[in-house]
Amino acid sequence: LARSLHPDHGGDLGGMQALNAAYIEALRRHDTSAALAPKTPAAPPDSPPNDASLRRRPRVQQDSASFVVDVAPVHAHEALMIAASSIGEVIVAASPDMIECLLDEPIRCWCRLDIAPEGETSSISLIVEQYDDEPAPDIDDVRDQWVASLNGLRP
Repeated sequence: LARSLHPDHGGDLGGMQALNAAYIEALRRHDTSAALAPKTPAAPPDSPPNDASLRRRPRVQQDSASFVVDVAPVHAHEALMIAASSIGEVIVAASPDMIECLLDEPIRCWCRLDIAPEGETSSISLIVEQYDDEPAPDIDDVRDQWVASLNGLRP
């Protein structure tokens, strides 16, 4: 639906804006609504944090210029869409510069890939966020999962 309503694919701006508004509203009604709501700061703990709590990863992690794909952005987008189908589910695909998806096992998370041209290659920036009550994955592990999936496409 997003592809057919997108102005770059024959749709109109108003239809795309309405779809995006409906999508955001659906996210707010979904179980992740607590993740979208502003957080109130927690009271300070009675005891100092232990080593394990200091190592806990943040909910959202960003890795600009996470990896490079040796093709133009439109082809990188196509390859990433194929790779995404093997490791998760695409939620939003704005060709040729962005993909949002939910990844499945072994790394369950939400992620966004931003695709930027770099000469004749494409630089991929990655944003990762925990999904549902799953612990936040390490962004390096998510990046490695994408790279492995892309490399698995090579003949």
